[in-house]
Amino acid sequence: MICDFLKKYLPDKSLDIVMEYFADVDIEVRLVNHRRSKSGDFKPSGKGRHARITVNQSLNQYAFLITLIHEMAHYFVYRQYISPKPHGIRWKSCFRELMEPLLQHHVFPDDILIPLRRYMTNPSATTTSDKNLTKALHSYNAIQTGIPLDQVPFNAAFSIETGRVFMKKELQRTRYRCLCMKTGKTYLVHASAQVTLLPK
Repeated sequence: MICDFLKKYLPDKSLDIVMEYFADVDIEVRLVNHRRSKSGDFKPSGKGRHARITVNQSLNQYAFLITLIHEMAHYFVYRQYISPKPHGIRWKSCFRELMEPLLQHHVFPDDILIPLRRYMTNPSATTTSDKNLTKALHSYNAIQTGIPLDQVPFNAAFSIETGRVFMKKELQRTRYRCLCMKTGKTYLVHASAQVTLLPK
């Protein structure tokens, strides 16, 4: 059963609500290894294939829950509408509706709940767009993997998970312009990205 399968990845107080969402659905849930580019995704059903959700099993229980509900919202919108806009008005409305009971049952600790409620007023394609929510969620990771880029001083060198080294430059909205030390190319890196500050 999906209930037994997901139990160890979700906060205990969320289980009854989440299982209600899976009560009458034709969908497959798969756990996958860590992906840097995304936390989860949704694929519609096809020839001989069920609709499918994947979620990174490396996520902490709160990030896992938000990601799972994010992808469930895609499923419900897909089931009801033809070719819906991926993160359009219908998805936002469905995501808010699915999350609402979870925001009222003390599922999340307060330091996550406060920025999460703010984020849910107009949810975007990824929670990393909200710096405060990302920081709160990251604090519950079992292994802390660096510091947020916005804590790195300007013109300081830092490395990312792949080992590439950059120099932090100016802020452009929610991302910093960063200079790749090897190639000289410029990249935009999100302010909440986890990086390793390198010694001078």
